[in-house]
Amino acid sequence: MKKIVLGTAQFSGDYGVTRTTKNFTKKESHKILKTCYLKKIRHLDTSIDYENSLKKISSFKYKDWQITTKIDPKKLNFSSEHNLYLSLERQILLFKKKSSKKIIKNLLIRNADIMQTSKGKILFKVLKKIKKKKLIINFGYSIYNFKNLKRIINNYKPDLIQCPYNLFDRRIENVKIKDLLKKKKIKIQVRSIFLQGVLLKKIDQLPKFFHKWKKFFMNLNKIAKTNNLTNLSLCFNFVNNNKDIDEIL
Repeated sequence: MKKIVLGTAQFSGDYGVTRTTKNFTKKESHKILKTCYLKKIRHLDTSIDYENSLKKISSFKYKDWQITTKIDPKKLNFSSEHNLYLSLERQILLFKKKSSKKIIKNLLIRNADIMQTSKGKILFKVLKKIKKKKLIINFGYSIYNFKNLKRIINNYKPDLIQCPYNLFDRRIENVKIKDLLKKKKIKIQVRSIFLQGVLLKKIDQLPKFFHKWKKFFMNLNKIAKTNNLTNLSLCFNFVNNNKDIDEIL
């Protein structure tokens, strides 16, 4: 189960287009964490912005989790390289304090588009310094738009990228992108494998925005039924069977 990363955004509050309930209680969150721990899922995805999530994680009795966390570049001070380093260091140390974790496995910059701006060069330089100081093990970028990925990777090579991947969104399967990532030895961590829960919904439960793709969802349900699978199993197995994917959130 080393490939699986537990997302904890829902520990904090409303998340996902199909979410109807409030955030999990401390007891419910601990039950989920315990189940994952016993199943040898020991990697969590969280953020300094997930205040309630961090409280629940830090109060859980088992502490030896690997951590992937995101930093919003809007919260960093770009006035100088020194100030940028200090502000990033401060965010990391604050996160460690709130989460009761000494080691961050993966630090992701939320939205890689910033690497396309004038701030990209200095941010990359500081990220390498932070890694050299062993405040983190790896750094990478959270990807939404694949359009400029090749340019970003060639100019500012990360250790990993995090991107969406599911039965409907298969952009990461692009041969040129896969070959480049493999050549550069950049790991791939994928998210949204259930499209925020939409792929698990019945046709009559789909949010209005997705009605125009109704026939695709009908086909998905048909494939699952034909193969005697639930939508959850079908979606997970599709991603899990892709050998190019290193981690699944």
